[in-house]
Amino acid sequence: MNRQGCSADERQNLIQYLKQTPVAWVADKIVRGALLSKGEIQSRAVLGSLTTIFSNLGGVLATQRHGKEKFLVREVLPVLRDPRCNDKDALRKVECYMELDAANRLEIKITICEVGDNCMIVDGNIRASAIYERRSSSSFIPVMVYLVSC
Repeated sequence: MNRQGCSADERQNLIQYLKQTPVAWVADKIVRGALLSKGEIQSRAVLGSLTTIFSNLGGVLATQRHGKEKFLVREVLPVLRDPRCNDKDALRKVECYMELDAANRLEIKITICEVGDNCMIVDGNIRASAIYERRSSSSFIPVMVYLVSC
């Protein structure tokens, strides 16, 4: 992944945005000096292989379904469409984001925490899933993400 530094404005805007989310702790890490950069995910396969923050989607557990603690981006929509999943709001949100992406109106904000060699999307999981599902491999447009060393 190509990486570059973030401007002071980008840093401040991300901090302010993250403070309003369930992962406000990531904003606190950035304020306390965690390394922040941005990069581009260059392929659908790489996006699909990223770990999400989700361990339970509407009663469907990642440990039971796939034998691991968290779902991958490529697993989110199939789980949300599973009749055993009761998180219909998340399903509607993915489908709405897919429509917005198709119209080039989806605001792409994805934040990834890195701990050593491990990466997990902490904000923008639904957006990442929508982008993965809507964009084919041949028409994939690189996706800008923020990377925070956690």
